[in-house]
Amino acid sequence: MKRLPIQLLISAATFCIAVVLAVALGSKTDLLSEAMGDTDADSLHIDIEIKEPTILYGMFVDDLVVIEDKIKRNQFLGDILASYNVPASLIHQLSMVSKNVFDVRKIAPDKKYTVLCTPDSTKTARAFVYEPNPLEYVALSFLHIPEPQKPS
Repeated sequence: MKRLPIQLLISAATFCIAVVLAVALGSKTDLLSEAMGDTDADSLHIDIEIKEPTILYGMFVDDLVVIEDKIKRNQFLGDILASYNVPASLIHQLSMVSKNVFDVRKIAPDKKYTVLCTPDSTKTARAFVYEPNPLEYVALSFLHIPEPQKPS
């Protein structure tokens, strides 16, 4: 009767040694394959950098030049926009369309404004943002400005 427990102990010890050896050899082959550069398709790791778009006044401005300034004394909206290649007809349309929301004649000196321009040499305005106070702003977008054409 004493033989059964000793055989059981020997069998259990042999089993434990076999398990330890199997685990040790399995991890050693993984380390060896990593050292040699072998990778499985499942373990392929690719770093992708996703750039967050820059949003200013609710508009994407990554592809635009942002110019910030303050209204000067005796400066009008037409003066500012004309310096950024906005046609007079569009400035007039803008003042008529925005009249119910914001009267462009009420632009005051020392108030902040931002012009969003094309990044080329013409710096054509794509949007104008006026801040009558630190909490509010009025954004005027020029979506239908014709592109400048070269003379024939």
